[in-house]
Amino acid sequence: MLTQRLRVARVFAAALGERQPISRLARRVAVVDCDLNRHMTNSRYPDYLDLGRWDLMLRSGAGGALLRARQKPVVVELNLRFRRELPYGARFVLDSRLVAIEGKAVRFAQTFLVGDRIHAEATVTSLVLAGGRVVAPDVLSPFVAAPREAGPA
Repeated sequence: MLTQRLRVARVFAAALGERQPISRLARRVAVVDCDLNRHMTNSRYPDYLDLGRWDLMLRSGAGGALLRARQKPVVVELNLRFRRELPYGARFVLDSRLVAIEGKAVRFAQTFLVGDRIHAEATVTSLVLAGGRVVAPDVLSPFVAAPREAGPA
């Protein structure tokens, strides 16, 4: 738990100084991320995805726009596709982007990369709430980025 909190604090501190439409978090698979097979366990991927979206929201300025509008995003769907394992000690980059606004839904694309190879990819759908009700995510329109170009599978 302490390790996760330290990761979050480092991400917040780094993200506050920059404005970028994408997030690229460089990480390494730690012992606490692994299962008995010595690769990242499937329950850790959503934790990293959350961290990547937080980093993206802070780096892009979207988080500030949501705060000013008194709105908050909530995840309503997560689709995660595993292509290959991330073994203990592997260095990876988590690429996160807000790629679309479809009606009231906001869609994020997130990819775990080792070099240019995709190890896992996720599509996360969120809704934006204000006062407990779903609202149009118009405040996020300026922060939509181009989807990542397909690389080697």
